[in-house]
Amino acid sequence: MKPLFFVPNAKAGDAELLDAVGLEALGLDELRAVDVAASNLPDALRELLPEEQADAGGCCLRWGGEPFANGGLADFEWQAAKPWPERSLAAGRFLMGRQGPVTPADLERPKMLESLPTILDDGYAWQLPIAAYLPKVYGIRASDGRETFDVAPEFVEYCELAAEFQQAALSIANGRPIHSLNVMHAFRLAELGLRINYRLNRDVADWLGILRDEDTIFWAACASFELPRYKELTERAKSGDAMTHPRYLQALPFLNGMTTPYKPKLFDAMLLALNEHPSQPGARHG
Repeated sequence: MKPLFFVPNAKAGDAELLDAVGLEALGLDELRAVDVAASNLPDALRELLPEEQADAGGCCLRWGGEPFANGGLADFEWQAAKPWPERSLAAGRFLMGRQGPVTPADLERPKMLESLPTILDDGYAWQLPIAAYLPKVYGIRASDGRETFDVAPEFVEYCELAAEFQQAALSIANGRPIHSLNVMHAFRLAELGLRINYRLNRDVADWLGILRDEDTIFWAACASFELPRYKELTERAKSGDAMTHPRYLQALPFLNGMTTPYKPKLFDAMLLALNEHPSQPGARHG
């Protein structure tokens, strides 16, 4: 079932409120907001609020789904948001509530982009976007008037991080590491990818426990450049399958100069470096 968010001492679900509490990544489309009086707050929710806000009402937010009633808040399991020091956001600025498991389908955006299904630490398959296939837009540069057809602005950060991660992975696989693959770099890349297809941010990802294990985080980051798909196809090729699968032959940027027979060797080396030889906690390199 879709989760609920309760923002204490708030009266309207708008862009200003979402930004103030760090929920702007969830977006405004399909947002439903209902004011909740203090008398309708269940004890389990009230106990999680800062003392000065325990007797105040607030605003309940839900994206899509069925309307909800104030009286049903007692049926939810609640958790307070943790502090976000980089943005000077305090703990308890909003609470997250759920009735049973929250699945990927509960957080999907109306338009899902081309992705790889990736099993995360909650056991569900989440769709991680492939950077190379994200939408592009036409434009004219202000500096020189040249026409461009580049990735849409809202996806630029994800694509740049994916390119950096991909380049580092390739350098490791080739035995010439340019820098380490840090787990926080991988987490940021995976979180940004999840945000593209789902209504979540770092608070929601932490609450659901979907990116906890180091291997899961790195594998989710690798989905940005299709490594999990190529690993599967490489294993199929080793078992005797023909190496002519359309996805296999659709070379990624870092494979452009390579011939097909060398692809399995490259991916074996890359996977070995990424998954079997971490040199220190929080970093992976050759």
